[in-house]
Amino acid sequence: MKKLLLLLLCIPFAFALDIPSPGFVVDEAGLLTPGEQLDLSNYLANIEEKSTVEIGVLILPSLEDENLELFANEVFREWGLGKKDVNNGVLILIALEDRAIRIEVGTGLEGVLTDAAAGLLIRNRLSPAFKAEKYAAGLTLAAEDIWKLAENDPGTVSRYSMGTTRNTSAGLEFFIVLLIVGGYLAVLGLTKVMIKEHRHRKKVQSKAWYTALIIAWVLSVLFGSGILWIALFFLLMIGTVGGGVFFFPMFMGGGRGGLGGSGGFGGFGGGFSGGGGASGGW
Repeated sequence: MKKLLLLLLCIPFAFALDIPSPGFVVDEAGLLTPGEQLDLSNYLANIEEKSTVEIGVLILPSLEDENLELFANEVFREWGLGKKDVNNGVLILIALEDRAIRIEVGTGLEGVLTDAAAGLLIRNRLSPAFKAEKYAAGLTLAAEDIWKLAENDPGTVSRYSMGTTRNTSAGLEFFIVLLIVGGYLAVLGLTKVMIKEHRHRKKVQSKAWYTALIIAWVLSVLFGSGILWIALFFLLMIGTVGGGVFFFPMFMGGGRGGLGGSGGFGGFGGGFSGGGGASGGW
């Protein structure tokens, strides 16, 4: 009931504190050095690539009197953390002046990263490290623990694997395009040869010969007009291969969308949290 009320309250709530653009690590308080921020971002990107679990870290100077839980839930939703099919996102929100920590958990991870487990992460990983001013180390250890909890649960792994699906499908996509281009050139050449041959022959050809000529001509027109190219583009964009989304990186662009791709943190429209997680401080 508490989680449901939190979710309902969060939807119409207007926050005075601006929500920054999404990223693996967004440090608006200058808590981390540039090197620490880069290392932590790369580590979280590696977790996303290997497990599809998306962990975002937001460090604010202050909450400015905002409610910690409500604001974390809204950031989670706005950033679109997690892939849409499993909602496997986690937000670690730090408010420096308030010395407040919130771990917000996507609904797909609540079975492994329970409220109790999130609380232990704060008490055993984040709080001790923060007291010792080892902020990057504490965040890295917390992310590692989240990864360990999720990696043995197949229910948290999304079919939208940005790190594997595009890489493994790129070769197949290139082969398909090469096959179609080669087929178009072959059909076009064959059509020209058949038309030239037809003009030089005096006798009437067989029905099969005329049928082949018509088919070759129609295919060459379809290819040349771009109709099949458009159909191929949409087919590759929305089709699925091996359980993953079949992208066409030559037209859509490769790489991970983890720094704010369209539709959410990972570009797939996640960001649903039922209020699961824990809060604490140091």
